[in-house]
Amino acid sequence: MKKILLLAVLLSNLLYGAEILKLVSLLDLNDTEALEMQVQNLNDANAAREDNNKTVLMYACWVGNLEAVKYLVSKGADVNAQDSGGATALHLAAWKGHNTIALYLLENGASGSSMSKDGMTPLDIALMKENKEIAEAIEKAAPKLKPLL
Repeated sequence: MKKILLLAVLLSNLLYGAEILKLVSLLDLNDTEALEMQVQNLNDANAAREDNNKTVLMYACWVGNLEAVKYLVSKGADVNAQDSGGATALHLAAWKGHNTIALYLLENGASGSSMSKDGMTPLDIALMKENKEIAEAIEKAAPKLKPLL
């Protein structure tokens, strides 16, 4: 029985691993229409993750695809999901300087206080990158938040 359960878990991870690669390649191609079709097939915008636990939403934030970010959020993507290093989609948008995406994430419930395993919040990243627009938006969304830097 344990072997069957282990096989089912491994097969599930393999399928979702293949899905994340397909979805990331569609993001790289900026093919949002095909991405939407693939996410509809998954029935869960949070299901496909890779080994470091990054979600498709995180990749969309990294490459700066606002259209994909909006679609994924509309399909229930968790804006506060953390990868294995504790980073969220907002961490990545702040790091890459994708202000419009960062603002959209904040408007849709992203936390500016999520701390990564290296002790950085999205606010810390915005300040480190000298991105006043994102820093001010995070501070406005969470006025009691204090930067670590």
